[in-house]
Amino acid sequence: MKGNENYKKLKGEVKGILPSQILTFVTSLIHTILTLILITDMQKIIDLASNGKNIIEGVKRFIILLIIFFIVCFIQQYILRYTFKLGSNKVMSLLYKKLIDKNIVYYSDKNTGNLNSLIMNDGESVAMWMVSGWLVRILQLTRLMGTLVVMINYSLSLTLIILGIVILCFIGINIIAKKMGKLESEDFKIKGEINQFILESIGNINIIKILRKENYFYDKFDLLVNEKRFNLNKKQAIYLALYMAITITLMMTIPFISVGIGVLLVANGKMTIGVVIAFYALSGQLQEPIRVIAESFSQEKSAMELSNRLAVILDENGIEKGTEKIDKVNEINIDIDRFSYGDKDLLKGVNLDIKSNEITILKGESGSGKSTLGNLILGILELEDGSIKVNNSDINNIDKDSLWKYILNQGQEHLILAGSLYENLTLGDSYTDEEINKAIKIACLDDFVSEYGLDREFEESGKNLSGGQKQRINLARVLLRKSELLILDEPTSALDNETSNIITKNIVDFSKENNTGLIVISHRDDFDSYADKIVQL
Repeated sequence: MKGNENYKKLKGEVKGILPSQILTFVTSLIHTILTLILITDMQKIIDLASNGKNIIEGVKRFIILLIIFFIVCFIQQYILRYTFKLGSNKVMSLLYKKLIDKNIVYYSDKNTGNLNSLIMNDGESVAMWMVSGWLVRILQLTRLMGTLVVMINYSLSLTLIILGIVILCFIGINIIAKKMGKLESEDFKIKGEINQFILESIGNINIIKILRKENYFYDKFDLLVNEKRFNLNKKQAIYLALYMAITITLMMTIPFISVGIGVLLVANGKMTIGVVIAFYALSGQLQEPIRVIAESFSQEKSAMELSNRLAVILDENGIEKGTEKIDKVNEINIDIDRFSYGDKDLLKGVNLDIKSNEITILKGESGSGKSTLGNLILGILELEDGSIKVNNSDINNIDKDSLWKYILNQGQEHLILAGSLYENLTLGDSYTDEEINKAIKIACLDDFVSEYGLDREFEESGKNLSGGQKQRINLARVLLRKSELLILDEPTSALDNETSNIITKNIVDFSKENNTGLIVISHRDDFDSYADKIVQL
């Protein structure tokens, strides 16, 4: 899919910014008209004063217009920035929604830092063009044409001279801006790599510290930032310096030329002092439109290229598949010929039938595929050689929302959000106090709640919690939802023996009371005495 097609697709799905864009256009147009009126009024006042005539009425009108100009300028700037942020946040929300809706398999080969960079950096840049690109281009073109019309009304010859300089500068700025846009796209890619490296470093900081490899990681980061990115930054600096040199020279040259030629015309009686000053002010109004319009072409190209990078999120491939609904889980039939990661066979020749009201234990050496089998049953991984059927329906044909209503898991990764214990348990769902208290008791969190309460605030990723507390909070969360089949992956690995035995019995009692089947993946033997079936992988 080409970049502009991705852009059109994204733009078509972003709703609610058009009213703000229209308001921005209207207020900006009024702002431009008032600017030109103020300049012409200033010219008339100066000419009246230079001829010894009364200027009181003209000054009064000028002051009133200046007050109106200030109010319009404030409104225009507020609406403009409001529109920028509105569009940026809507694009960011849309991209996140598309990302979070994708099949879990989608994430298996994706760089998390790059995905984050795509939403936060690329998405924002595309949003800026989407919200303001053509709008700003049209407004600046209107401002440029309006200014030139007023200047031509004063002096055609002087306007043509200035216009020639403007065109030359426009061509130069446009060429440089295109190159800057290309370099910016490359910079976004490198920032994605840097972001990923930071996430990996922070996520594995304990390992880095224990192995005393801080310097090793610093050297790799330094190489990434101060060599790879900085080499690109030096190129950016060259083009930016050239761009600024042309812009600053333009800002100085055009007003000086207009004043210099204007003074000669005044000396020959062909122009008034007021018109010279007006020309000076009008020529200053040309600089921003020239720069912004020239930049807009490279910004548009950059937005299209970045939209192409966003295809990894915009592409509908990876959205949850399967349309068949289920209303219960009676039995799961597993027939795996082979499942592998790369060249390594994790599962081979696995044939297993699991009843929804049974307790099944999966045993095996580390790396034997126990957790992988659990993920296959959940539909998190896709099986090619073999089949997994739920109630005789292929799991690939079942709607995942429907499947996960009846099959849940407690994995080895623990989700703890910055927020209260209550928020972490409910995740926005509604439960009675009795249901919450029961889940807390089963997970042996009652002492914790008695001491801190449900309003206890957790730090990001549960930094103020122990491993055992995180494990029990995640267990309580899945128990609250009362699924028909619960997959527990090392559910007591972070607990002491006494707590582990209590929780094991609590879970078994819960499963019997609610007719919930259990698939337990564990190196420990806590659940063995309660098992209906023990499977060795």
